[in-house]
Amino acid sequence: MGENDRDGVLSKDLSITAKAITKKDRQNKDADVLRERREAILSQTSLTGYQVACLRDISLNMIRSAWFTVSHLLLEPGSMVAVMGCKDGTLAYAMAVMNPELHIIGLDSDRAAIMKAKKNWQLTNLEFIVSKVSKPSFPNNSLDAVVDAFTLHEIYSRQGYSESRVQEMLESHFALLKQNGFLFLRDYMHPPPGEYVLMEFPDVESSGDSPEDLSEADLLLLFSEEARVGDGISRGFFMEELEPYSPGTRLFRLPYKWAYEFILRKDNRTEWAEELTKEYTFMTARELRKTLRALGSRVIYTAPHWDFATIQKHYEGHFRLYDDDGLNLGFPATSHVFVARKVGEGESLTLQERRPSREPMQHLRIEAVRNIATGGIMDLVRRDTEVVEFLPYRVNDNGRVCIFLHDGLPRAVTNAVPRSGRNLDGKRWSGHMIEAVAIDREILSEYSEYWTPDDTREFSLAHLGLKPAPNAIMEQGPEFYPDPSMIDERIETKFLNVQKAQRSLTPRWVSQITKTYTDRGKIREFDAQQVLNAISIGVIPNTRLERQILALFSLLGVAADNWADTPLHLDEVDIQGASFQDLIKALKGDKQRFEKSEKLAGTIRSLHSYFIDEGVENGVVRGLAARDIEFVIKENRTINTAVVLPLVKNMNGEVLAGYIEDYLPVPERMGRTNKTLRAPSFNLPPEVKDMTMARAYIAQQFDVNPDRVVQLGESYFIHNGVTPQRIFPFAVTSNIQGSSGPWGTFTNYAPVRWLWMLIWHLYEDSFALTIKKTMERMHVDIDYGIDKSIGWDMGQENALWSVPPPIGMPIPSSPEEFHIISAEFHGDSSVLPMIGDHRSVGGASSGGGSGDEGSSSSSSSSSSGGSGGGGPESKQQDQDNKNSGGKKKIDQRLRTKNSMFENIDYSDIDGDRPDSSPQGKAEKEKKKSAQVISLLRPPPSRTSQGQKPRIDPVIVPVAPVIEVVEDATPSQEAEASHEENTNDKKGKKDKTPPAQSQEYYIPEPPPGPSFDR
Repeated sequence: MGENDRDGVLSKDLSITAKAITKKDRQNKDADVLRERREAILSQTSLTGYQVACLRDISLNMIRSAWFTVSHLLLEPGSMVAVMGCKDGTLAYAMAVMNPELHIIGLDSDRAAIMKAKKNWQLTNLEFIVSKVSKPSFPNNSLDAVVDAFTLHEIYSRQGYSESRVQEMLESHFALLKQNGFLFLRDYMHPPPGEYVLMEFPDVESSGDSPEDLSEADLLLLFSEEARVGDGISRGFFMEELEPYSPGTRLFRLPYKWAYEFILRKDNRTEWAEELTKEYTFMTARELRKTLRALGSRVIYTAPHWDFATIQKHYEGHFRLYDDDGLNLGFPATSHVFVARKVGEGESLTLQERRPSREPMQHLRIEAVRNIATGGIMDLVRRDTEVVEFLPYRVNDNGRVCIFLHDGLPRAVTNAVPRSGRNLDGKRWSGHMIEAVAIDREILSEYSEYWTPDDTREFSLAHLGLKPAPNAIMEQGPEFYPDPSMIDERIETKFLNVQKAQRSLTPRWVSQITKTYTDRGKIREFDAQQVLNAISIGVIPNTRLERQILALFSLLGVAADNWADTPLHLDEVDIQGASFQDLIKALKGDKQRFEKSEKLAGTIRSLHSYFIDEGVENGVVRGLAARDIEFVIKENRTINTAVVLPLVKNMNGEVLAGYIEDYLPVPERMGRTNKTLRAPSFNLPPEVKDMTMARAYIAQQFDVNPDRVVQLGESYFIHNGVTPQRIFPFAVTSNIQGSSGPWGTFTNYAPVRWLWMLIWHLYEDSFALTIKKTMERMHVDIDYGIDKSIGWDMGQENALWSVPPPIGMPIPSSPEEFHIISAEFHGDSSVLPMIGDHRSVGGASSGGGSGDEGSSSSSSSSSSGGSGGGGPESKQQDQDNKNSGGKKKIDQRLRTKNSMFENIDYSDIDGDRPDSSPQGKAEKEKKKSAQVISLLRPPPSRTSQGQKPRIDPVIVPVAPVIEVVEDATPSQEAEASHEENTNDKKGKKDKTPPAQSQEYYIPEPPPGPSFDR
């Protein structure tokens, strides 16, 4: 071999070695990034250091899959959950670690896999069993939940591509469930049958002939010949290669089903031969829903699911799909989810709109107001019933916040036939929702404006069926305006600390519409964080409930979990945002901006239809009941509205969010300021038929590339008792300069952290929740600016998303004042609760706050999120923090006397009109020195002039709590309450306040603005 040849070989060897080293360095760097990302995400959850240590060998994708699965199942402690086809048991193990209150059972027919799982994964609430998946060795009616994660297509393929065998398996699994048990299915669904698509690939040359070396285009050619190889001569499918649309690409035409089959397996080349024998898609989502209903199950929720990590890694830049007309179809779902519940014979399965009604409208009325300044007319719809929503809660022995909700509330409007526009995200519900417990406001008018323990106990027993905690009083929560530009309604919230109920309860009050259906639902106890998880993944499309729970968490000093894993990436631009003082000025509205109009604008269309309640009788699905329901939609608009938050980063690295200023009529009519800040929003036209087209349309409105449009969360209903209108939250992450917006809408920008301080006091759910979802994604990789002048650190900045400003806290006039007020409102000397291992309760001190609690919290936080800290000492510390400290800390917080927030005047913002007369000042000082029995101020429509925003309660001695017999009728409970309290309920409105010498003082109910319409 010549010298030159040796040099060539040596150079080649060095090149290969250099590439190997570079690849190894890249892998190590990627591993470090993944590790940091994993630790950052887990540190934002309530997992203890011991739990994080138990998960140190589990990938983040598997941890998220376990969280995602359990989030669909709102289970009670002690529930038995079977994971079918568990294989090596990793998913079952992660579920057991993250949910110690559940008992997880992994089943698989592979004995070797089960033996390996038993050796690797050992927990007291976890077991593994060798059993056939199609016919498990369990007695019927023994399980609370069955999880079938990607098992349907396995059974279908192994049993000779037989759909009947899949149906037999579903029947077997369904029989294992107890009454009201859950069946969770996650698998791949058949695309629309008979459709063909065009599939485009980059024209990349293959490096060899094996599946591992083929380009994706050549691999598709191979797949078209070998697909379903176990079916003999029937293997393969039709496909033809066409002239490409553009140079450097290859274009194929094939059935949508087989394009989807290829997409799902193209990256699993090491097991290519084995995967060829399988068929992933064999049943459409509609067919599976029909099969499940035939079993007698209520299909609560179905939805396609897009895993963004998979799409970014394996879809984007690899292929594109078009229909036969050349329109971009976007990426198909990475899986499909079904949640079914076992109900009895003759019980409600689904609510569906069936036919129009010719009866006159009775419960809804459309009126109009005119903007005095502009002359514009706005239509408003209102109901004949105004409700108050209650969130009874308690803290269990483990320090977890539990809440009582109305489970299975019939909301038929959810399944109204779309009048205009498509179901963009493919989500479907049975129509049975989970909401706060609602009671007619007229019932509350029989009670005093200010609650005493006696009033609270009597009301709770008579109307909620729950026993209040000793000395508990009704606490004022947030109020909401579901859509203050269209729905003339305010929903007030109240919190009540109650005792544990031994069973689910029948709601004491339901609307006339609800009474008509076969199932009115039950009041059940839920873990509050689990409900937030279910909302975040879309199972519960109710942002009002999310804000109510977050407000309760804020009251108790509890931080919510954050599992957001789609970080935002922003470019820096030279842009000037509004100052904090500018935002305060923007919230000062006119005293009167709107007046009644006799002329309608014609923007609201009223509808009246019969909705059918379907169930199974004698093995056949048939109608059980019917009800005519009135609802509205926006005239000449679709049911889909996009709320879009423009995001930019200034040269200082601070993230700014876009907003618009607006005037709203409904808050003004309720006694609040009419000025508000809103995120830009606009209706998505009928030609937008899926989420890909929605992103493209939004990008066009903001003049950016579609990859700059990010979906911030799942869609939700504005008010599913009035309208089927849905909101889709997005962010535009762009380097746009200045104030561009849809249709030329002027958009201002302000630091997102300042908006977060203020928007919680506003009226709309959409802007508040869009900001929240933005903050959730910022903890991953965005340094969104630190104002050094006020001494913030990044830990406090990142904590803002999890603890919103307390309801009733006055709007601050500066960022510094926000921290002072928020800290005092939480009853803590620290600035904000920090996020640490045991962050489920207590508001731990940040930056080494005072007291033992702050010190232990700080030390615990420092060891969280990593693979360490999982030894016996850490475990014991976590258990002590959760078991002994959790409930105690919250109880202390409920009884803490906080600052009076003196020398702060927010009357121009909140709508309160201060009395500057000497008598008014004297009355104001008198009320400042008083101690009112209410955690929060009454709603603005009943706020007295000069009344201070919030004063914590004084604990007063009360009579013993009535022991309630669980099976007692409402009349028996009312009689028991009457024997102990002889005051006639009708006289409560005129009850005089106790004398000053008593241990509490109740001021006279103030006059509020007129509700005269």
